[in-house]
Amino acid sequence: LALANEYGVNLLKSGPLFSTKTQYENTLMLDFEYLGDGLVAGPMGLRNFEVAGEDGIWHEAEARIINGNVIVSSPSVPQPLDVRYGWKDYVEASLFNSEGLPASSFTSRD
Repeated sequence: LALANEYGVNLLKSGPLFSTKTQYENTLMLDFEYLGDGLVAGPMGLRNFEVAGEDGIWHEAEARIINGNVIVSSPSVPQPLDVRYGWKDYVEASLFNSEGLPASSFTSRD
């Protein structure tokens, strides 16, 4: 971060940072900044994603990378409205950019 901000070195300043979500039927499509050449799943795949519907109850979600976006869904939430990632104290990162930098924890709920 110091090299990029203070010394002007051309490199990614961060791991993927959540920017927006778009709802498509029973899934949410997530957009991120600071991708480098794209998103990469950890060796165990994408984990630690949760979605909530209108009732506000969080459920574990399946996540996959498609065309530079993360798509999340859960059979327990037919119409997800919110998503969060890494929202526990003991989470191991599973989403990275092409430079190997991990995504930060986030929630789409205000």
